[in-house]
Amino acid sequence: MSTKQLAPTPKTFHIGGIPVHVYGLSSRLLRTSSRGEADRAEGVTVLFFLHGRFGHSLEPRYVRPIQSFLDTAERVGKKLAVVAFDQRNHGQRTVDKDRNKGWKDDRNKGGPLDNESHAGDMMAIQQPRITLGIPIVGSPDMRTLLTARAKSIDLAIEAPHFPSRLLELWQRLDPVHAPSEAYERKRILILSGADDELVNYVKGGTEDFVATRLNNAVGQDGCVHVWVQENTGHTYSERMIGRTCQFLVEEGWGLSEAAAESSDSSVRGKSLT
Repeated sequence: MSTKQLAPTPKTFHIGGIPVHVYGLSSRLLRTSSRGEADRAEGVTVLFFLHGRFGHSLEPRYVRPIQSFLDTAERVGKKLAVVAFDQRNHGQRTVDKDRNKGWKDDRNKGGPLDNESHAGDMMAIQQPRITLGIPIVGSPDMRTLLTARAKSIDLAIEAPHFPSRLLELWQRLDPVHAPSEAYERKRILILSGADDELVNYVKGGTEDFVATRLNNAVGQDGCVHVWVQENTGHTYSERMIGRTCQFLVEEGWGLSEAAAESSDSSVRGKSLT
């Protein structure tokens, strides 16, 4: 007889006016310390799980990966809190949902941003306390990504879609232009679908960035793992969830591969590390 596992329930805090949902606070590992006393967050890993375009932080489809992260941490005896919040103009922060549409929907709108991975890259660079980053079907180079997308629909690389100020901003702030020391000691897992037409691993500039900059920038104490899943489009697949759990265990907590979630050998992909 099997019992259905309850979905994780977050505790919501309002930080800077933004509702922030934290999962895992009810875990026995977070409730008590090794001495059986109330814990003071000693040794807690905090994982920021950011949603994609058109999504929001409390979508049911995100329950599966969050549950997998928490289950993995529980299994290997590690304290984990998963944090989720709505990206700008999404969920409870929506101002104009049409502004999230792509050029194919409305050529008069600004460019679409698949914001979760770009935000992840930016966080990994700007925040020294973040030691591990997992960009999911993303790109570190917005100019390369959106230029390729614009050319595919014969959209001119000029204002109003590409104003000079925006190009200057990308040149100054995009992860691809960050100094090498910004990535030093970072541990990074890049996940992508080989058939992704929106944020392609090659056309979006990620392949070139990894080969020419990132592999050397992380140094001996960092690492870069890349997984490009075959026959997969613009999605965060079950196999990618498994890879995320494995990376957390091996690179985040320094434990053996056997402790990570097992993978399905029938799903093929390329590990480029």
